[in-house]
Amino acid sequence: MSKALHPTDLRLREEHCPYTLVLKKQGAQYDRQIFQVGVAAHEILEALGNAAKENPELTKHEAEKIAADICLAITTEGRKYDGRPEGPMTISQAVEGKALAMRYFNNNLMSTTANYEEPFAFNEEWEPVDYDDPSALFRTIIDVVDIYTEHTVEGDSYVVALVRDYKTSWHIVNDMLYNIQRKAQALSVFLKYPDVDMLKMEIKGLRNFKTIHRDIYVNQEKDELEQTKKDLTIAIKAANANSNPSPGLNCMGCPY
Repeated sequence: MSKALHPTDLRLREEHCPYTLVLKKQGAQYDRQIFQVGVAAHEILEALGNAAKENPELTKHEAEKIAADICLAITTEGRKYDGRPEGPMTISQAVEGKALAMRYFNNNLMSTTANYEEPFAFNEEWEPVDYDDPSALFRTIIDVVDIYTEHTVEGDSYVVALVRDYKTSWHIVNDMLYNIQRKAQALSVFLKYPDVDMLKMEIKGLRNFKTIHRDIYVNQEKDELEQTKKDLTIAIKAANANSNPSPGLNCMGCPY
C-alpha cells in the first residue's frame, strides 16, 4: 500500500482508532456497505459532468442512459479506487445512488468548465506531483473544482475556485466546512492553483438539497492554510507509523 494519506484515512483514524490504518495497509477487507450509495451517486455525477462538458445540451434521456450504464458496471464488475479493485455493489444501492444523482442533474446546471473528481497529490515538501507519483505523501480527489474570474462593479477582477463536495448524508451541518477534510481540500486547491484569490468551499446535500458554503479569501487566510499544512504533515507521520489498537466505544461502526 502507498504511504500517501487521504482525508478519508484521517477521518477513519479519528472516528475509530489508529489501528484501522494498520489493517488498511495490510489489505484487510472492510465493510463498504454504508458507502455504496454515495459511491454510485458520485460515479454517475462525475460521468454526467464530463458528458455535459462535451455536450452542453445533454438531455435527460441521454443522462439516464449514462447513469444506467454505470449502474450496470458497478453492480457486475465493481470499480477500482486508487488502483485497488472493489467488488460489485447491490442493485438497490446502485439504483438509490442513481436516483440521487439524477435528481441533482434534473434540478441543477452541470458546469461545462469544471473538473469533476479532480485528483490532487503532493510530496513531502507539499509540491504538486502526479497522482500516481511514488513520492506522493498526500492525495485527495475533489468532486468538483471550477476555476473562473469574477468582476466587481468597480471594474476589478479576481480568480475564484469553487470547491464542491457532494454528500449523501441527511446530516449537513456548518461544522463540516471547518473539519480536516474541508481544510485539506482548501489547501490542495490553493497549492495547485496559486493564482486563486478566493476559495468558495461548498457542500451539497444530495438527499435534502441543503447547501452550505464558506468563502476563504486567500490573502487574508494564508496563515490558516499554512497551519493546515503543518497539521497534515503531523497526521501523515502518525498515520504511517505502526499503531496499537485502542478498543472502546469507537469500535462501534468500525468498518474493520
